[in-house]
Parts: sequence; structure tokens; C-alpha cells
Amino acid sequence: MKTVTFQAKDKKLGAGGKGLPIPKNANQIAMAAGPDATERANETLAETRLRDPSAVDEQFPTAAHIESDPRDPMLALKAELVEDNLKAQEKAGSDKPLPGVTPFGVLQAKDSDFQRLIEIRERELEKQFEQWFATNFDRMDPTHKAMARQLFGKFYNDRLNNLDTNLETTKRIARLKITGPQTKEDLYLMYAMEAGLIDTDYLDNILHPERVERNQQEEARQKNYRRGMFNPKRFVRGDWGLKDRMVNAKNITGRNSEEQFGNTFRFGTEGKPFTVQGNVSAAEEKQTNFRKTLSMLENDDTVEL
Repeated sequence: MKTVTFQAKDKKLGAGGKGLPIPKNANQIAMAAGPDATERANETLAETRLRDPSAVDEQFPTAAHIESDPRDPMLALKAELVEDNLKAQEKAGSDKPLPGVTPFGVLQAKDSDFQRLIEIRERELEKQFEQWFATNFDRMDPTHKAMARQLFGKFYNDRLNNLDTNLETTKRIARLKITGPQTKEDLYLMYAMEAGLIDTDYLDNILHPERVERNQQEEARQKNYRRGMFNPKRFVRGDWGLKDRMVNAKNITGRNSEEQFGNTFRFGTEGKPFTVQGNVSAAEEKQTNFRKTLSMLENDDTVEL
């Protein structure tokens, strides 16, 4: 089995969970497995016959969207300080609150801050493509599966890597329960378990990850995606001209309605998979939207599920 590295390698505990064996794939996500990238209930999957060539295969989670950059905590901290102090100025009766003014001085947005936002937002399209691929190519029967694997092997390799992480976490927890703590790292693991720092949903459902509640809820999937990865760029998904994507999709497919050509044109809007900017509309996604992005950073709505 592939060796998986956990944060416990740091040998000591530190701020932000450093040193604790918290799996790095805590915000893993799975694609929606229903028709046209909609949710699929457990009951529906249970009633689907094995190797049904018309059905999307059971979707295993991936952590390939999760990334951590040293610039991210500083970026979030700047946004929070600005927001908090604007509110404080307004509460103190200021008619014209001064953005950037904090108790520690005036904050400045550097080019590197904007560059990081651009890098993050450009990753968004990758997961939208994966959702489209899962919906249209990752079928249950071996023939379709083999073709899909040949066309886009990374889709499956990412999920195998994530599976290794989940298996290793499960193994460590099970071994600890059998033997009791034998090392300092075991004590860290025991503490992390009892402190509620390890989400066992995926560990308890390794064979059937679609049973995990977050896989059945688009809102939960979206929040996990955003927590695993920040976001921004000049335009959210590129600049394809003045028309809405629905109009372009309708024209290029020669079909008259969503029923005929699917709802891929909705990806990234109205909270559909996957957007780090939240519920942008079809009109807003054609704008630069840095204001929307700043609002998203200042008012984090990914905490409550």
C-alpha cells in the first residue's frame, strides 16, 4: 500500500493543528452522480442494477482540489482585519469608514496578494470539468469504464490516492483501538480522535462513499470545495463574449432546451459545482467580480453545514 504522510510527522504540537494527525484530505469531495450532475439518493443507487451501462458509477471522493499556500493565512487575515475594523469604525459613528485602517496600522494589498487570488480561481474549472466527465463518461459497465480510464486516467489516480489516505487513517485508528497507545504519535492520534479533529464519515463508508451525507447535498459539497481551496481571476471562467453560456450551449448543440442538451452551462453559477465565489449568477460570472471575491473572503459562509 502507498505510504501516506500525516501532519504528525512534525513530532510536536503547534498552532493551527500543526503536529496533530489530522488527515490532510478533510475537505475531500465527490462528484454528484445523478443525471445531469444532480444528486443521487442512496435508495436510487441501491436499486440500480450492477454494471448498468446507462448509470453513473458510484463516485469515490478526491482531495486533488485541496491545496495550502503560505500566502493564504496572511490573505485571509488581512481580509478579516479590514472587515472587523470597518465595522468598528461604523459602530463608532464614522460617516466614511477608511478601508485598510487597523489597530496595527494601514494594510496594503500587494501584487502578490492579487496573484495568489488569480492562481486559486483558475483551479475552479478543473473540478467543473471532472463533474462533467463523471456525469457523461464514468459509467458502471466495464467497457465504458475502460474507455473513460484511458481518456482521463488522472480522474481515477486522484481517487486511488485519496483512498490510500482514508485506508491508512482507518488502519491507524483500528490498530490504536486494538493495542492502545504505544508511542507519542499514538497519543496525538488518541487526542485528535477525542477532540473531534478527525471526520470519520469517509472512513466508515470506504466501500460505499456515496452513503456519506455530504455527497448527497450540493450545499455541503460546495462548502467542502471552497474550504479546500480559496479563489479569484479577472473573469471567473474566462471571457467567451457577451452571450450567456446557456445561449451558446443551445446554439452549438442545435437543441432547444435543457432537457435535450443538459445543464453543464450552469456549472459554477447559483451554487452549482464548483465555485469558490459562492452563488454568482449567469450575469455576474461575466464580470471581473473582485468585489464578490473580497466579500467571500470577508464573510466566510463555509463553516456552517
